[in-house]
Amino acid sequence: MIVWFEGADGSGKTTLVNSLLEYGYTNIQSPPRIKNKDIELQTMMDVVTAGRASNKIVLIDRGPMTEFVYRLVDNDESYLDSVERYLQLIDGSKILYCYNKNAFANAMKRGEDNIVDVAVHRQIVNAYEHHLSMLKKFCKDVQIFWYDWEVRDIMDVLRFINN
Repeated sequence: MIVWFEGADGSGKTTLVNSLLEYGYTNIQSPPRIKNKDIELQTMMDVVTAGRASNKIVLIDRGPMTEFVYRLVDNDESYLDSVERYLQLIDGSKILYCYNKNAFANAMKRGEDNIVDVAVHRQIVNAYEHHLSMLKKFCKDVQIFWYDWEVRDIMDVLRFINN
């Protein structure tokens, strides 16, 4: 089973995935963005196939939802060629959405340069939240968990992943 870790820059996704690796979970690296979107799509499909074929719970830091949300905000070219393809990629998986009121400041402290404008960061957060609301309403086979590391405990995450 695949668990996607989604959220805006600085929200704690990578830190959480790294912490969960100590519990014996497997991590598959999400493919990097490249100019050839056909190859990028095929690489993501290969990641999903490998995750589904595994007999373990597989953690993936960023996935199709990131692609959907960030391209919605920046209008850059996407490897997602249809809504059907997007839904095919996330079908039957779990989504752990990381959010935190200090995410933008955290990203800036770490020197991230993907999003350097607080207004754009807010657009991304809003897009994630609207998108998650739609998924919850229309995609009953995708389980979603909202995680704020300042409020929730890693045990909450473990319960979500394992149930």
